[in-house]
Amino acid sequence: MDRTFLPIIPLVLPQTLLRGGCREDILFPALMVGGKGCITATAGILPEIMVGIYNAWREGNYEKARDLQFSILLLVGALFAAPFPIGFKTAFEVRGFKMEPPSVAPLRCGAL
Repeated sequence: MDRTFLPIIPLVLPQTLLRGGCREDILFPALMVGGKGCITATAGILPEIMVGIYNAWREGNYEKARDLQFSILLLVGALFAAPFPIGFKTAFEVRGFKMEPPSVAPLRCGAL
């Protein structure tokens, strides 16, 4: 990332973006431009990775944070490819959590 633009990002991005949540697939880039973190279901599925991204970023180990971010991109894509919340419930079950069937019909992105 070209760090010459970092000082102006807070001036052009809404503060709610920097303080608010983000999706798990952009946690590291969001932190690099002033984001404060994210609240996601993936943090429950892969807490060691999500916390690892944050901790590595906080410690200034940006290469490790980036590598951890890249390590989850395929999984995150698969989670969102299935109708929500099926992908996430399946991932939780793989990690050993017993999940109930969805209480509402699964939704496809753009279906509304």
